[in-house]
Amino acid sequence: MKVVPSSFGKVFLQNSGTEAVEVALKIARKISKKAEFLAFLNSFHGRTMGSLSVTGNEKYRRAFEPMPYKVRFAPFNAVDQVDKLVTEDLAAVIVEPIQGEGGVNPAKPEFLRALRQVTRERNVLLIFDEVQTGFGRTGRVWAFENYGVEPDIFTAGKSIAGGLPIGVAVVRREFGDIFEPGEHGSTFAGNPLVMAAAKAGVEVLINDNVPERARAMGDSS
Repeated sequence: MKVVPSSFGKVFLQNSGTEAVEVALKIARKISKKAEFLAFLNSFHGRTMGSLSVTGNEKYRRAFEPMPYKVRFAPFNAVDQVDKLVTEDLAAVIVEPIQGEGGVNPAKPEFLRALRQVTRERNVLLIFDEVQTGFGRTGRVWAFENYGVEPDIFTAGKSIAGGLPIGVAVVRREFGDIFEPGEHGSTFAGNPLVMAAAKAGVEVLINDNVPERARAMGDSS
């Protein structure tokens, strides 16, 4: 079992899921040279200011507005609106394959396929936030594998290190080196203790076949 699909290259280690989203947004802006994002109503991407900017649940943003990023919010799973929502001025679209805080709402396969097709046609990056859905929870290592759709960037965290603070942003191999020295960094990201825990987490994921066990439990419930 490969934990990261072969089409992905760079893995940016962070300390939390919200930090992973922050670096994904930075990467999107750096690659695209554009600044605006499309996110979805009822989404949740974190509580730091960039991640909060793309969080579609207004109760988390209200006390801290105006937000630092320019973001348009659209209905989740609105397949028929994708063509008009994804415009060439966007840096990226960010979406959860399954909305967590929004009420455990799975994306429709045709919705994610439409997002992938239109973003590719219009030179817009596609970010999947897998902080709540990734690492075996949905019957595959990553939820997007259930849909047969790969993003340009995906984020993960939480269970990877068994409760120790970790977040990762994973970028497609084709983008190569993203940051120049000093453009991104973190004092404690990738520290030896957390990485030892992450290594153990990956070993459990593989050796105990966690995705298949999750799939079997889901099928029987």
